[in-house]
Amino acid sequence: MLCETERRYLLLPPEYDTKPGVPSPCLSVCRLDPASGWCTGCLRTLDEITDWRDLSDNEKRYIWKQLPQRFDLLFPDAL
Repeated sequence: MLCETERRYLLLPPEYDTKPGVPSPCLSVCRLDPASGWCTGCLRTLDEITDWRDLSDNEKRYIWKQLPQRFDLLFPDAL
């Protein structure tokens, strides 16, 4: 499996810990891993991607916090 991103890009910029308007982690890769269901670029599920605009900032922060763990699971050789 090709690693489409670097783990450091999957950390929410610190200013958004409290700042409103949490950005999307999209890297314009848009390829879903069939086994996990995660995008190999941003590591979100298809539902998380499509619902992103409707999620609260706290829900978005929760997803951002999951991304490094997802990266470690999907790309164990990249560590």
